[in-house]
Amino acid sequence: MSHSRFHKSALAAAVLSLGFSMGALAQGSAGSSVSGTTSSATGPAAANQGSPMSDSMTSQGSPSASNARAAGSDRMARGDRKFLEEAYMGSMAEVRLGKLAQDKASSQEVKDFGQKMVDDHGKEIDSLSQIAKAEGVSLPAQLDRKHQKTYDRLAKLSGAEFDRAYMKEMTSDHKKDISKYEQAAKSAKDDQLKQHAQQEVSTLQEHEKLAQSTMDDVRKGSTVGMNTDRSRSSSSRSPSQSGTASPSQSSQSSMSTNR
Repeated sequence: MSHSRFHKSALAAAVLSLGFSMGALAQGSAGSSVSGTTSSATGPAAANQGSPMSDSMTSQGSPSASNARAAGSDRMARGDRKFLEEAYMGSMAEVRLGKLAQDKASSQEVKDFGQKMVDDHGKEIDSLSQIAKAEGVSLPAQLDRKHQKTYDRLAKLSGAEFDRAYMKEMTSDHKKDISKYEQAAKSAKDDQLKQHAQQEVSTLQEHEKLAQSTMDDVRKGSTVGMNTDRSRSSSSRSPSQSGTASPSQSSQSSMSTNR
């Protein structure tokens, strides 16, 4: 009887121990499952979101790319860049003044000269723009104070007065430009800019000669016009004003002589 009770007690203890083991096993599995789920969710999310530092670098660009852009504007020597900007400004002014001559000039020769400036310097603007783009140089979009002042002064004139002032400005301006371009043709560091200056020297020399001859013709025309006006003014005077005796005066003088 006691032996049978002993077996029952042992069996009950074994069952109870087994139950505790199963419970612990179940809790361990659940914890592992939750941990695995968390880990799997965190992995893709992290991959999709990326680190804050990575996002910052992506949106702003790498330091090397920023430095490359900054260096783009420094690729051209300071002297070359100055000449490029001044040449572009000068051509832009020539085009605007040439268009102004179409409206203000009275001489067809001056109008033709203005149109040639529009055509030739318009081509140079295109050429300089390509060089500036290749070298990362920003060009002016408007006339500077000096050139704008010249434009405003000439815009107030018209007719023969404009012809003389405009051609005087063109003659003086092209003489100065030739000197600058000849210097750039010799000392420019940038190959494209140097070649451009060399090619433009002959064009500017042609412009200067044409400007000088046109100005000479304008001055001659002004002189002829002044002489014509004086002649007309002289012929319109009365005989007494011009110093010529009238018929009656001549007759009286003759009678006095006969007496």
